[in-house]
Formats: sequence, C-alpha cells, structure tokens
Amino acid sequence: MKINLSTILLFILLSIGVSSCSPSSTPAPILADAAFSCLAYLDVNGNGEIDDVDTPVVGAAFYVEYQGIKGFIDITDETGNAYILVPGGLEYPVTVGIDAHKDSGLRVVGSATAIITPETGPTARFLFTSK
Repeated sequence: MKINLSTILLFILLSIGVSSCSPSSTPAPILADAAFSCLAYLDVNGNGEIDDVDTPVVGAAFYVEYQGIKGFIDITDETGNAYILVPGGLEYPVTVGIDAHKDSGLRVVGSATAIITPETGPTARFLFTSK
C-alpha cells in the first residue's frame, strides 16, 4: 500500500483528537481500528447492476474520506477488491469512495462515494462503465 503525505497528515490529526471537531450530530465512536473494503466491477452487460457476468476492475483508487480529505488509499487488485485499515478514532457515518485510474477509460455508474454505517457493514460496492 502506498502512503502519501495526506495519509500521514490524516493519521496525525486523528492521533491528536481532531475527531472531536465533528458535526453536531451524535456519531457512534469506533473504539478499535476500523476496517473498510470495496468491490469494484465493470458492468459488462450494461444493466446497471453487479451480477455474475461483470468483471473486476483493477487499479481503481479506493479511499476513506474524513473531514473532506481523501486519505487511507488502497488500489483495487485483480479481484476488484481493496482494503483499508484506519487506526481507531473515526466515527460513523464514514464516507468511502473510489476513483478510476485516469487512463482506464472508465467512469463510475451512479455515485463514486458510499456512506458506511454500522448497519451497512464495512464493504462498499462500485460499478464502472466505459466512457
């Protein structure tokens, strides 16, 4: 996994307690490290749904967004999966998202972000199509 400056900055901010600056809603704290994952597929049959004929997307950037910063980035592998482990301190809801590789010729079908809550589970699913 590549670590960049924004990832390091986000980790530092989380370590010193910037999570106390969250919006006025009452989020549920995550008391341990938080794990997030995604599944990314190419909509081969063009039906707008993930199904058995769709193929994995390799090289898309999966990220966790916190206070408007895209951080904790992982790249989808040959199975279309990416995984991110975030040190404890994030609060639900958590926004995750995905960006296609700039040279891939792909775009996300629907929203490129998803909201993760305790009810939704830690895995987001994204569908891509050719531009």
